[in-house]
Amino acid sequence: MDVATKKVTDLLPGSKRIFGLDEGAGSFDISPDGAWIAFEANSAPEPYRVWNTDIFLVPVSGGEPKNLTAGNPAEDKNPVFSPDGKSLAYGLEKKADGWPDQTRLAVLDLASAATRVLTEGFDNSAGGWSWTPDGATLVFQSEARGRGNLYAVSARGGAPREIFHGGTAAGARVTRDGRVVFATSSLARPADIAVTGLDGKGLRTLTNFNDALVAKLDLGPVEEMTFAGAGGEPVQMYVVFPPGFDPKKKYPLVQLIHGGPVGTFGDSFGYRWNPHAFAAPGYIVAMVNFHGSSSFGHAWI
Repeated sequence: MDVATKKVTDLLPGSKRIFGLDEGAGSFDISPDGAWIAFEANSAPEPYRVWNTDIFLVPVSGGEPKNLTAGNPAEDKNPVFSPDGKSLAYGLEKKADGWPDQTRLAVLDLASAATRVLTEGFDNSAGGWSWTPDGATLVFQSEARGRGNLYAVSARGGAPREIFHGGTAAGARVTRDGRVVFATSSLARPADIAVTGLDGKGLRTLTNFNDALVAKLDLGPVEEMTFAGAGGEPVQMYVVFPPGFDPKKKYPLVQLIHGGPVGTFGDSFGYRWNPHAFAAPGYIVAMVNFHGSSSFGHAWI
Protein backbone atom coordinates (compact mmCIF):
# COMPACT_ATOMS: atom_id res chain seq x y z
CA MET A 1 0.00 0.00 0.00
CA ASP A 2 1.22 3.48 -0.88
CA VAL A 3 0.74 5.41 2.34
CA ALA A 4 0.29 8.81 0.66
CA THR A 5 -2.30 7.77 -1.92
CA LYS A 6 -3.74 4.73 -0.07
CA LYS A 7 -3.47 2.81 -3.35
CA VAL A 8 -3.28 -0.94 -2.78
CA THR A 9 -1.48 -3.19 -5.26
CA ASP A 10 -2.22 -6.92 -5.25
CA LEU A 11 1.21 -8.48 -5.75
CA LEU A 12 -0.15 -12.01 -6.27
CA PRO A 13 -3.36 -11.62 -8.33
CA GLY A 14 -5.07 -14.94 -8.88
CA SER A 15 -2.51 -16.83 -6.82
CA LYS A 16 -3.59 -20.10 -5.22
CA ARG A 17 -0.40 -20.61 -3.27
CA ILE A 18 -0.75 -21.58 0.38
CA PHE A 19 1.45 -19.54 2.70
CA GLY A 20 1.30 -21.39 5.99
CA LEU A 21 -0.71 -24.18 7.57
CA ASP A 22 -0.43 -22.84 11.12
CA GLU A 23 -0.97 -19.08 11.10
CA GLY A 24 -1.93 -18.60 7.46
CA ALA A 25 0.10 -15.47 6.74
CA GLY A 26 3.44 -17.07 6.06
CA SER A 27 6.81 -15.36 6.29
CA PHE A 28 8.10 -12.42 4.22
CA ASP A 29 10.73 -9.69 4.26
CA ILE A 30 11.16 -6.38 2.41
CA SER A 31 14.48 -5.52 0.77
CA PRO A 32 16.46 -2.61 2.28
CA ASP A 33 15.79 -0.46 -0.80
CA GLY A 34 12.06 -1.17 -0.56
CA ALA A 35 11.89 -2.55 -4.10
CA TRP A 36 11.39 -6.28 -3.47
CA ILE A 37 9.53 -8.65 -1.20
CA ALA A 38 10.82 -12.13 -0.50
CA PHE A 39 8.24 -14.58 0.81
CA GLU A 40 7.71 -18.27 1.45
CA ALA A 41 4.82 -20.19 -0.08
CA ASN A 42 3.91 -23.72 -1.00
CA SER A 43 5.03 -24.31 -4.59
CA ALA A 44 3.14 -27.59 -5.13
CA PRO A 45 0.15 -27.41 -7.49
CA GLU A 46 -3.42 -28.15 -6.52
CA PRO A 47 -4.70 -30.32 -4.93
CA TYR A 48 -1.60 -29.89 -2.73
CA ARG A 49 -0.82 -33.57 -2.23
CA VAL A 50 2.67 -32.60 -1.14
CA TRP A 51 3.96 -29.76 1.01
CA ASN A 52 7.03 -27.96 -0.33
CA THR A 53 7.51 -24.31 0.55
CA ASP A 54 9.92 -22.29 -1.59
CA ILE A 55 11.30 -18.76 -1.41
CA PHE A 56 9.81 -16.36 -3.98
CA LEU A 57 10.80 -12.84 -4.97
CA VAL A 58 8.33 -10.26 -6.26
CA PRO A 59 8.77 -6.52 -6.99
CA VAL A 60 6.66 -4.19 -4.83
CA SER A 61 5.48 -2.52 -8.04
CA GLY A 62 3.94 -5.81 -9.13
CA GLY A 63 5.02 -8.50 -11.54
CA GLU A 64 5.53 -12.24 -11.85
CA PRO A 65 7.06 -13.80 -8.71
CA LYS A 66 10.32 -15.68 -9.22
CA ASN A 67 10.91 -18.96 -7.42
CA LEU A 68 14.44 -18.76 -6.00
CA THR A 69 14.64 -22.27 -4.52
CA ALA A 70 12.77 -24.44 -7.02
CA GLY A 71 15.71 -26.85 -7.15
CA ASN A 72 15.16 -28.02 -3.57
CA PRO A 73 12.28 -30.53 -3.28
CA ALA A 74 12.05 -29.95 0.49
CA GLU A 75 11.02 -26.92 2.53
CA ASP A 76 12.65 -23.49 2.21
CA LYS A 77 11.33 -20.85 4.59
CA ASN A 78 11.64 -17.58 6.55
CA PRO A 79 13.66 -15.34 4.15
CA VAL A 80 15.53 -12.37 5.65
CA PHE A 81 17.40 -9.85 3.45
CA SER A 82 21.00 -9.01 4.24
CA PRO A 83 21.68 -5.34 5.09
CA ASP A 84 23.04 -4.69 1.58
CA GLY A 85 20.07 -6.45 -0.05
CA LYS A 86 22.31 -8.80 -2.02
CA SER A 87 21.61 -11.99 -0.10
CA LEU A 88 18.83 -13.82 1.70
CA ALA A 89 19.21 -15.85 4.86
CA TYR A 90 16.61 -18.61 5.01
CA GLY A 91 15.84 -22.03 6.44
CA LEU A 92 16.49 -25.10 4.33
CA GLU A 93 15.40 -28.69 4.78
CA LYS A 94 16.42 -31.70 2.72
CA LYS A 95 13.78 -34.34 3.38
CA ALA A 96 11.30 -33.97 0.52
CA ASP A 97 7.67 -34.00 1.68
CA GLY A 98 8.91 -35.54 4.88
CA TRP A 99 8.73 -34.62 8.50
CA PRO A 100 10.56 -34.20 10.70
CA ASP A 101 13.76 -32.78 9.33
CA GLN A 102 16.16 -30.32 10.86
CA THR A 103 16.13 -26.74 9.59
CA ARG A 104 19.53 -25.59 8.35
CA LEU A 105 20.46 -21.92 8.14
CA ALA A 106 21.45 -21.04 4.57
CA VAL A 107 22.43 -17.92 2.63
CA LEU A 108 21.32 -17.36 -0.97
CA ASP A 109 23.31 -14.96 -3.17
CA LEU A 110 20.71 -13.20 -5.32
CA ALA A 111 23.10 -12.38 -8.19
CA SER A 112 24.49 -15.89 -8.70
CA ALA A 113 21.58 -17.90 -7.19
CA ALA A 114 24.21 -19.88 -5.26
CA THR A 115 23.29 -21.19 -1.81
CA ARG A 116 25.67 -21.98 1.00
CA VAL A 117 24.49 -23.89 4.05
CA LEU A 118 25.95 -22.53 7.29
CA THR A 119 24.81 -25.11 9.83
CA GLU A 120 25.02 -28.50 8.11
CA GLY A 121 27.17 -29.92 10.91
CA PHE A 122 24.97 -28.39 13.62
CA ASP A 123 22.75 -31.12 15.06
CA ASN A 124 19.70 -29.05 15.99
CA SER A 125 17.33 -26.85 14.00
CA ALA A 126 18.04 -23.16 13.52
CA GLY A 127 15.35 -20.48 13.77
CA GLY A 128 14.76 -16.77 14.26
CA TRP A 129 17.86 -15.55 12.40
CA SER A 130 18.97 -11.93 12.27
CA TRP A 131 21.87 -10.24 10.43
CA THR A 132 24.49 -8.02 12.04
CA PRO A 133 24.53 -4.50 10.51
CA ASP A 134 27.73 -5.23 8.56
CA GLY A 135 26.25 -8.42 7.06
CA ALA A 136 29.19 -10.48 8.28
CA THR A 137 27.40 -12.54 10.93
CA LEU A 138 24.04 -14.14 11.57
CA VAL A 139 22.53 -14.67 15.01
CA PHE A 140 20.00 -17.47 15.40
CA GLN A 141 18.05 -19.35 18.04
CA SER A 142 18.15 -23.10 18.55
CA GLU A 143 16.75 -25.57 21.03
CA ALA A 144 19.48 -27.65 22.69
CA ARG A 145 18.69 -30.22 25.39
CA GLY A 146 15.49 -28.53 26.46
CA ARG A 147 16.89 -25.01 26.42
CA GLY A 148 16.59 -22.19 23.90
CA ASN A 149 20.08 -20.90 23.21
CA LEU A 150 21.47 -18.17 20.98
CA TYR A 151 24.28 -18.73 18.48
CA ALA A 152 26.32 -16.59 16.11
CA VAL A 153 27.80 -17.87 12.84
CA SER A 154 29.79 -16.21 10.08
CA ALA A 155 27.77 -15.51 6.93
CA ARG A 156 30.62 -17.18 5.05
CA GLY A 157 30.34 -20.37 7.07
CA GLY A 158 32.11 -21.98 9.98
CA ALA A 159 31.15 -23.46 13.32
CA PRO A 160 28.35 -21.65 15.19
CA ARG A 161 29.37 -20.34 18.61
CA GLU A 162 27.03 -20.16 21.57
CA ILE A 163 26.48 -16.62 22.85
CA PHE A 164 23.62 -17.26 25.31
CA HIS A 165 22.77 -20.44 27.20
CA GLY A 166 19.08 -20.72 28.20
CA GLY A 167 16.50 -20.79 29.89
CA THR A 168 14.94 -19.86 26.62
CA ALA A 169 15.79 -16.97 24.31
CA ALA A 170 13.32 -15.65 21.75
CA GLY A 171 12.92 -12.77 19.31
CA ALA A 172 16.62 -11.99 19.03
CA ARG A 173 17.62 -8.90 17.02
CA VAL A 174 21.03 -7.34 16.47
CA THR A 175 21.30 -3.63 17.29
CA ARG A 176 23.10 -1.01 15.22
CA ASP A 177 26.08 -1.16 17.58
CA GLY A 178 26.35 -4.94 17.27
CA ARG A 179 24.71 -6.16 20.46
CA VAL A 180 21.97 -8.78 20.64
CA VAL A 181 18.64 -7.93 22.28
CA PHE A 182 16.21 -10.76 23.07
CA ALA A 183 13.51 -12.01 25.41
CA THR A 184 14.58 -14.55 28.02
CA SER A 185 12.50 -16.68 30.36
CA SER A 186 12.73 -19.90 32.36
CA LEU A 187 10.36 -22.40 33.96
CA ALA A 188 10.43 -20.22 37.07
CA ARG A 189 10.37 -16.74 35.56
CA PRO A 190 8.29 -14.91 32.92
CA ALA A 191 10.02 -13.21 30.01
CA ASP A 192 12.15 -10.10 30.32
CA ILE A 193 14.32 -8.30 27.79
CA ALA A 194 18.06 -8.93 27.93
CA VAL A 195 21.10 -7.88 25.94
CA THR A 196 24.46 -9.54 25.31
CA GLY A 197 27.47 -9.00 23.11
CA LEU A 198 28.18 -10.97 19.95
CA ASP A 199 30.98 -12.61 21.90
CA GLY A 200 28.52 -13.74 24.58
CA LYS A 201 29.91 -11.30 27.12
CA GLY A 202 28.22 -8.44 28.95
CA LEU A 203 24.89 -10.20 29.50
CA ARG A 204 22.42 -8.08 31.44
CA THR A 205 18.67 -7.93 31.91
CA LEU A 206 17.04 -4.67 30.87
CA THR A 207 13.53 -5.09 32.25
CA ASN A 208 11.79 -6.37 35.37
CA PHE A 209 8.14 -6.16 34.32
CA ASN A 210 6.91 -8.98 36.54
CA ASP A 211 9.10 -8.80 39.65
CA ALA A 212 6.30 -7.57 41.90
CA LEU A 213 3.86 -10.22 40.66
CA VAL A 214 6.37 -13.07 40.84
CA ALA A 215 7.31 -12.06 44.38
CA LYS A 216 3.71 -12.80 45.41
CA LEU A 217 3.84 -16.35 44.04
CA ASP A 218 4.92 -19.43 45.93
CA LEU A 219 6.54 -21.44 43.15
CA GLY A 220 7.99 -24.84 43.90
CA PRO A 221 11.57 -25.72 42.91
CA VAL A 222 12.46 -26.99 39.43
CA GLU A 223 15.07 -29.68 38.75
CA GLU A 224 16.51 -31.17 35.59
CA MET A 225 16.98 -34.94 35.71
CA THR A 226 18.14 -37.74 33.41
CA PHE A 227 17.18 -41.41 33.49
CA ALA A 228 17.79 -44.49 31.32
CA GLY A 229 15.07 -44.85 28.70
CA ALA A 230 14.49 -47.10 25.67
CA GLY A 231 17.65 -48.82 24.50
CA GLY A 232 19.40 -47.62 27.64
CA GLU A 233 19.68 -44.13 26.18
CA PRO A 234 19.63 -41.18 28.61
CA VAL A 235 16.29 -39.35 28.64
CA GLN A 236 16.08 -35.79 29.99
CA MET A 237 13.17 -34.38 31.95
CA TYR A 238 12.25 -31.39 34.06
CA VAL A 239 10.57 -31.99 37.41
CA VAL A 240 8.50 -29.27 39.08
CA PHE A 241 7.84 -29.73 42.79
CA PRO A 242 4.90 -28.32 44.75
CA PRO A 243 5.30 -25.30 47.02
CA GLY A 244 6.64 -26.29 50.45
CA PHE A 245 7.96 -29.58 49.09
CA ASP A 246 9.15 -31.97 51.83
CA PRO A 247 11.54 -34.64 50.49
CA LYS A 248 10.59 -36.93 53.39
CA LYS A 249 7.00 -37.16 52.17
CA LYS A 250 5.39 -38.96 49.23
CA TYR A 251 3.38 -36.97 46.70
CA PRO A 252 1.04 -37.87 43.84
CA LEU A 253 2.56 -37.52 40.37
CA VAL A 254 1.26 -35.63 37.33
CA GLN A 255 2.92 -36.76 34.12
CA LEU A 256 2.69 -34.10 31.39
CA ILE A 257 3.08 -35.26 27.79
CA HIS A 258 3.94 -32.70 25.14
CA GLY A 259 2.31 -32.76 21.72
CA GLY A 260 3.81 -32.17 18.34
CA PRO A 261 4.80 -35.00 18.21
CA VAL A 262 8.05 -33.12 17.52
CA GLY A 263 8.40 -30.58 20.29
CA THR A 264 10.05 -30.26 23.65
CA PHE A 265 9.46 -29.42 27.26
CA GLY A 266 11.78 -26.45 27.42
CA ASP A 267 13.10 -24.26 30.20
CA SER A 268 10.62 -21.47 29.47
CA PHE A 269 7.72 -19.88 31.30
CA GLY A 270 4.33 -21.33 30.36
CA TYR A 271 1.55 -18.87 29.59
CA ARG A 272 -0.76 -21.58 28.26
CA TRP A 273 -0.08 -24.72 30.32
CA ASN A 274 2.13 -23.71 33.20
CA PRO A 275 3.49 -26.71 35.13
CA HIS A 276 3.45 -24.72 38.38
CA ALA A 277 -0.35 -24.62 38.12
CA PHE A 278 -0.34 -28.43 38.04
CA ALA A 279 2.11 -28.61 40.97
CA ALA A 280 0.42 -26.01 43.16
CA PRO A 281 -2.32 -28.30 44.60
CA GLY A 282 0.38 -30.66 45.90
CA TYR A 283 1.61 -32.70 42.96
CA ILE A 284 5.06 -33.49 41.63
CA VAL A 285 5.06 -32.76 37.90
CA ALA A 286 7.23 -34.78 35.49
CA MET A 287 7.94 -33.32 32.04
CA VAL A 288 9.76 -36.00 30.03
CA ASN A 289 11.46 -35.23 26.72
CA PHE A 290 10.89 -38.71 25.34
CA HIS A 291 12.35 -40.13 22.11
CA GLY A 292 11.10 -37.98 19.23
CA SER A 293 11.42 -34.73 21.18
CA SER A 294 13.25 -31.88 19.51
CA SER A 295 16.46 -30.28 20.81
CA PHE A 296 18.37 -33.55 21.33
CA GLY A 297 19.77 -33.99 17.83
CA HIS A 298 18.36 -35.29 14.57
CA ALA A 299 18.75 -38.99 15.38
CA TRP A 300 16.66 -38.51 18.53
CA ILE A 301 13.84 -36.94 16.51
